Amino acid sequence: MKIIFLSLFIIALFLFSNYNNAVSQQTVSFNVEIETFQRVNAPGLQSYEFAQLNGRWLLIGGRTNGLHNFPSPPDNSAFPTAFANKFMIVYDPVSDTQWSRNMYLDLPMNIADQLRSTNMQSFVNGNTMYIVGGYGKDSAISVGGRDSMITFPRLTAVNISGIMNAIVNGTTIAPFVRSIIDTNLAVTGGSLEKLGDTYVLSVGHKFTGRYGFTQSGQSGVQVYTDEVRKFNIIDNGVNLSIANFSAVNNPAILHRRDLNVVNVINSLGVPELRIYGGVFTKDESTWNNPVNISLSSVTQDNSFSQRFSHYECGNIGIYDSVNNRMSNVFFGGISLYTVDTNTNIPYIDTAGCNGPCVPFINLISVITKFGNNTYKDSLLPIRIPQNQYLGSEMEFIVDQSVPMYENSVIKLNSLNNRTFVGHLYGGIDATEAPSTNPFTHQMYDPSKRGRGTGTTASNKIFKVYITPGVVSVNNISNVVPEKFSLYQNYPNPFNPVTKIRFDIAKPGFVKVNIYDISGKLVNSLVNQNLNVGTYETIFNGNNIASGVYYYTIQVNDYSETKKMILMK
Repeated sequence: MKIIFLSLFIIALFLFSNYNNAVSQQTVSFNVEIETFQRVNAPGLQSYEFAQLNGRWLLIGGRTNGLHNFPSPPDNSAFPTAFANKFMIVYDPVSDTQWSRNMYLDLPMNIADQLRSTNMQSFVNGNTMYIVGGYGKDSAISVGGRDSMITFPRLTAVNISGIMNAIVNGTTIAPFVRSIIDTNLAVTGGSLEKLGDTYVLSVGHKFTGRYGFTQSGQSGVQVYTDEVRKFNIIDNGVNLSIANFSAVNNPAILHRRDLNVVNVINSLGVPELRIYGGVFTKDESTWNNPVNISLSSVTQDNSFSQRFSHYECGNIGIYDSVNNRMSNVFFGGISLYTVDTNTNIPYIDTAGCNGPCVPFINLISVITKFGNNTYKDSLLPIRIPQNQYLGSEMEFIVDQSVPMYENSVIKLNSLNNRTFVGHLYGGIDATEAPSTNPFTHQMYDPSKRGRGTGTTASNKIFKVYITPGVVSVNNISNVVPEKFSLYQNYPNPFNPVTKIRFDIAKPGFVKVNIYDISGKLVNSLVNQNLNVGTYETIFNGNNIASGVYYYTIQVNDYSETKKMILMK
C-alpha cells in the first residue's frame, strides 16, 4: 500500500535562549522533523503498554476513551470498565493492518484483569515483556463495590513472538503468559526500567477504590510509594520470581506519579535514569526538579526547574558524545507552563482554576543536560502538526535499526544524515476539548463534572526524523524588501559549507529545504514564521555525497528553486 504523508512539519531546533525571540544556536546539535503518517486502522489507545517485533507492534491494556472525568457512567468511576482495553492487539503500521484477541477467552480472569488495566509499568527484555501493577477493575469483587477498582500486585511475563503469532493466527495466547503475585509491585503511574541486571520501579502510587470525586472528596484511597524500588527478575522460561528487593524511600523528592522517567547517558558516559516532572507535590502542584537515579544513588537536582511537559508524554533521548550533551525531546502532553500566543512568552495558566491549571499543550520542548551538569530547558518555535493538543500518554516507538545505546538512547554521532528514528503513537487527544484545561476545570468546577472532557483516545501516528548538525537563520536586514527573493548560494560550488540568502516581503511561514537530484528531502534549513527582512542561513554538506542539489523556498504564495553543487 502506498504510504501517504500529510502535513509535513519540519521542526528545526531554533531554541529560545530567553523566550524573547533570541535564538540559541548551540543548545543542541541536531534537528528534528515530525511528519503526520496517515493511517486509518490503528486503534485509539492511551495509557497502554507496547512491544515490537519485525516492524509490528504488540499493544496491551490502556483505555479506549479520553481523559477521565468525575464521575463517569456506567459505574460512576473516572475509569469506566467499558473503556478498559480487553484485547491484545497486533498492529502493522506499514500495511495498516490490525489483529486482536480478547484476553478473557484464554487467560484466567485475575491475569486478564491486570492486562486490561491502565498505567501499568513494563519493560521489554529480549523476547520477554515484563508487566507490573496497573489500575483497573478486579472482576472477583462485586460490581459497584468500593474496592472493585484496585492496583494489581502482579508481575506478568509475556512471550512477545509467541503471543503475536497467536493473535495473528487466531489461536490461544495462554501458553505465552505467566504471572505471579508480589505486593511490592502494586504500583500504577510509575515507570519500570533496567540498569544493568537490576530492574528499577520508580515512584507511582497504589490506588484502591473508585477514582473520582464525590461531594465529600475523593472516593478512593491513594497511597504514593514515595520510593525507587530495585530488584532482580529470576526467569528460566517456566518459573518466575523476584529476588534482591530493596527500596529507597524519600517522600521529599519521590512523592510523584504520571511522569516521564527517561533513560539518559550521564556526563561520564554511563547509563542512568532521570525523572522529569510528575504530580502532585504536597500543595497539589507539579514537580519541577529532576531526580537522577543510578544503581548507587537517588538524588534531586535543585539547580534546574522544568517548565513544560510534566505529565507522561512521548519523548526521545538523544546523546551527543562529541559535545557530551544529553537531550530529551518532549512532545506535547500536560504542562505547568504554556505559551502566550501573541508574545510567545511562557506563563503559568491559573485562569478559572484554584491554582495552576496544568493545561494540555501543543508545544514541543527539549531539556539538554551538558557535560558540566548544567541544564537548558528550551521550547521549539513550532507546534505539533495542525496545532493538535496531543502527547499525553503518547509513546515513542523507536525504529530498531537506529544506532542506540543499551538503554535505547539514540547515538547522535552515529547518524550520518537525515534519519527516520521511529513513530509517535496514541495517547490522549484533547484537540476538541472545550478548553485546554479540562482536567483541572472538572476538579475545581463541579458544574463541569459528568459532562465529559471532549478528549478521546488517539489513533494518530507520526513519523520522526533526526538530522545531525545545528541549523540557524540570521536576520541581516530589517529593511522591507520590494519582493520575495531567493538568491544564489555562495560560494557555489562549495565544500562543505555554503550560505543561502533570501528576502521576505511580507510576514509568513517560511520553509527552506534542500533536496537531492532525485527529489529526496535532504535537510530542512528553515521552517518557522519570519517577519519582513533579509535573512541568511548556512547549509553544511559535510555528511552527504558530492553532487547536484536543489534548494527551495516557500512562503505564502511564493516559491522558488535554485541549483547548487557540492564538490568535495
